[in-house]
Amino acid sequence: MPQNDLGCRKHKPRRPVGAAEDAGINRHEGVLRTVFSAEGGVALSNRPSCRAVWGKKGGSVAPGPRRATRAMGMSPEKIWLGIGFLAQALFSARFLVQWIASERAKRSVVPVAFWVLSVFGGALLLAYALWRRDPVFIVGQGAGLIVYSRNLYFIYREKRAPWESERG
Repeated sequence: MPQNDLGCRKHKPRRPVGAAEDAGINRHEGVLRTVFSAEGGVALSNRPSCRAVWGKKGGSVAPGPRRATRAMGMSPEKIWLGIGFLAQALFSARFLVQWIASERAKRSVVPVAFWVLSVFGGALLLAYALWRRDPVFIVGQGAGLIVYSRNLYFIYREKRAPWESERG
């Protein structure tokens, strides 16, 4: 029995979906699942026996990273959510570092680790905000990164100043 555009021997696709023109929906009883192509197209299918086959009619291409992560149960949304939580943990850890350093010194201090965690946490939060396309979050994290980077530059310049005066 010949296969249709999606490699399904039983059903024809009903309508195109997603970025690829050759994407479609297979009709079966049961739960639908999303299948990603290597070209970025999306199709819905609910059985491995009736999965989407991408490329030319009758042919297929190797699955891309999106499909591989999907097979492991990790959608791009879950991956970015994990990145967001990691970024927030790094960004929040800077306050813990500052608190511990101040308690040890018995006065208010801001250690270099505070600014390093601010830069890494802020950069990851900015990436997450860009993925979410949240302009308020993007402006806030982008402006913060400028301040954190500038403070690290001042610290670097201050530590390097004795070396500069010795060289002459």
